[in-house]
Order: sequence, then structure tokens, then C-alpha cells
Amino acid sequence: AANKDANGRKIDGYRILTDVERGRTRADWRPRRLGKGLGRKRDGPSDRDRRRDRDEKKEDRERDRHRERDRDRDRDKERRRKSRSRSKDRERKKRSSKCKFMLLLAPGISFI
Repeated sequence: AANKDANGRKIDGYRILTDVERGRTRADWRPRRLGKGLGRKRDGPSDRDRRRDRDEKKEDRERDRHRERDRDRDRDKERRRKSRSRSKDRERKKRSSKCKFMLLLAPGISFI
């Protein structure tokens, strides 16, 4: 049991904190020896179950969010594909040769 007189004292250079009034100030507080108290590592079994449920719900939400993103991405791909498609009846331009400007000179004619 915590001693009120020990609260705030220094022992071996460490300040001591006792939770003598904690039960009166917080209705849901239980001592560590009963599986509660301060700190996440010392949670009782019921808290672990609640935390696992919360983590599972969070994973489900993230999974749903990824599915929605994938669905949106697929829709965007389909839209892009449709907008890029050309009508088949239109003729495409023929590309010219690599050399865009070609100057042919007849023999005997000089270019200045």
C-alpha cells in the first residue's frame, strides 16, 4: 500500500510518487497489482482485448480506404483510355522523313 508520507520524497536520488489519492480522484482507477494503474504496458487483460478490437477496426478502415483508392484509380485509367482513343475513320498523318529540309542542287548550280 502507498504511504502518504512517502509522496515527493527522494530516495537514492529519485523522487518518489505515490498514488494514495488516485482512487478518490478517478473512479476508473485500479492499482497495478490488480492489472491497472499508470502506463500502457501494465494493462489488464480486458484492456488488451479492447485495444486489439480497436486495432482491428483501424486495419479494416485502412483496408477499405485502399480499396476505394484502387477503385478510383481504375476509373481514372478507364477515363484516360477513353479520351485517348481516336476514331477509326479518321486518317492519320503520314510522318515525313527524318530530314525535314532537303536542298537538291543540280550540277553546275551553286548555292550562296
